[in-house]
Amino acid sequence: MFGFPKIHEQGVLVHLKKNITALRSERTALTSLRATLCKFKFNKGSCKERLFYGVTFATVQLNYAADCALEESKRTLIAASTEEQARLKKLDEELRNLGGRQTNQIRVADEVLRAKVCYCTFGWLPFPLFELVVPQ
Repeated sequence: MFGFPKIHEQGVLVHLKKNITALRSERTALTSLRATLCKFKFNKGSCKERLFYGVTFATVQLNYAADCALEESKRTLIAASTEEQARLKKLDEELRNLGGRQTNQIRVADEVLRAKVCYCTFGWLPFPLFELVVPQ
């Protein structure tokens, strides 16, 4: 029974040593924090500089994001413009083709009208109407 108090004392001593070590490290941390707070208190210019640099950094980040968005919109606009140019070119070609077809159809219609007039006037046709081929 005499050994029990000794074991208990050793456990308490170990526990106390751990607590003392923890308290010393906490005391060191608090001392460091207090020193930092004193620097803030007495060195207001440093806080202003950090605030200035923080605002400057945030501004640079916002400008970078805006520049990236602008570049992306430029690329999108150029791509859309290129696509529209291709569509306009295709429409222009189709319009020229339609104009050529219209000219051919007008010429054929004019020839048909002249042939009818000749037939009505002279009673003959230079070509039979059923063999007329309209160019496409």
